Amino acid sequence: MRTVLRLVGPVVAVSGAAIAAGRFRRVGYMDEKPFASLEKDAELINWSSTHELTTKSLYQPESTEELVNTLKKCQEDGLRIRPMGSGLSPNGIGFDQEGTVGMGLLDNVWVSPQKGSTYCFSLSLEA
Repeated sequence: MRTVLRLVGPVVAVSGAAIAAGRFRRVGYMDEKPFASLEKDAELINWSSTHELTTKSLYQPESTEELVNTLKKCQEDGLRIRPMGSGLSPNGIGFDQEGTVGMGLLDNVWVSPQKGSTYCFSLSLEA
């Protein structure tokens, strides 16, 4: 059974070299802490249907904790992974056959303890 993920929505830019360089393990690591959900052989299609690709592993963390735990554990196991936003890029630059981490569910904005300053964690939105 193949999973098709059609990517639509706001433009999402991923920040952080650690996320871009992250590595994931395929299976058997989810008993200790919360990790991102895993779909195998997921078909990715950009919003304009000009690019499509089947990725071996698609991870979709729903919280910062899931992302951090999955990155830490899976980096040890050596699976190359590429972060991807909403798939609005017309050139399919975020697609990777080996593995992809979908950042669309991580839209947290954290407020700094210093008065009047805010910052985005994990990703930011562009208009």
